[in-house]
Amino acid sequence: MSDFTYKTYLPTKKVYLSFRLLSGREYLIIGKYLQNNDTSSLIKEFTQLINGCCLSDICVNELSTVDIFCILLNMRIMSVSQTFDFEGTIRKGREVMKGTQKLDLYDILDKVTNHNSECIRSVQFDDKYTIKLGVPRGFQVENVDSLVVDVIESINVLGNEHSMQGLTSDEKSIILDELSGDVLSEIVRYIRDLDQEYRIKVFEGVVDDELSRIELKLFDNSLFEFIKAMFNCNLQEQYYIRYIMVKRLNFNLQDVEDITPIDTQNYINLYKEELEEERKANEKQSSEQKPGMSLPNPGFEQ
Repeated sequence: MSDFTYKTYLPTKKVYLSFRLLSGREYLIIGKYLQNNDTSSLIKEFTQLINGCCLSDICVNELSTVDIFCILLNMRIMSVSQTFDFEGTIRKGREVMKGTQKLDLYDILDKVTNHNSECIRSVQFDDKYTIKLGVPRGFQVENVDSLVVDVIESINVLGNEHSMQGLTSDEKSIILDELSGDVLSEIVRYIRDLDQEYRIKVFEGVVDDELSRIELKLFDNSLFEFIKAMFNCNLQEQYYIRYIMVKRLNFNLQDVEDITPIDTQNYINLYKEELEEERKANEKQSSEQKPGMSLPNPGFEQ
């Protein structure tokens, strides 16, 4: 596997982390879980993938939804492709037709990384404790109760700060039961405000109404659904690529599994170009070997 590494900025933690590239084997496994609609196994695979590809110590359970999104999207860009084709309506001059809308994933990564919503807020209650609120953690929002606790970064009681990161679901439930009605109301208000502020349009200035409505938000699992769409692949095509690499290009299957999807596609593209050049050369040789045609003499004399 290539030793090439790249850095990804985590906007919530405000740090850069180094990652290795995604292998063809890992890409195929994700595609299988997506095809089977196995969300639970998919999240486990994404978690293992982030832990395995990151060259620094990292705990995915302590990462915000935004940080996880940036890691996986940049992984997709670096290992598969920086573009993605959406089916939609496009305009050519005055004509409107069904077609493919190409999306630059670097543009989406930039929008999410540099979004300027104020995601951190500290709320003080009486003189006893202060609650620090932030972006929800994990891949997806499971229910309202988990969302309320997940936006709590820490609780400071009489000068002692208690982090909410790394707690189990049961421990979070206990904390939720201990919160007063005023605290819960303030957290719900914060979630509503942030939901209105944090909305990132995926497509700008497109004709298609459906595409123009696609937005990335914090609390509706749209970030996770977008990542699922980016990693979805045609499994039959993936197996066919492996067949060509082994049967026609004499690669070892283990090597094919270890290299990145983008490298595999580059090899296939070169093979296609070679076949096209051979086809053109054969057509040219065939046309040159044909005898010249002569018109029959009509028998007229000058």
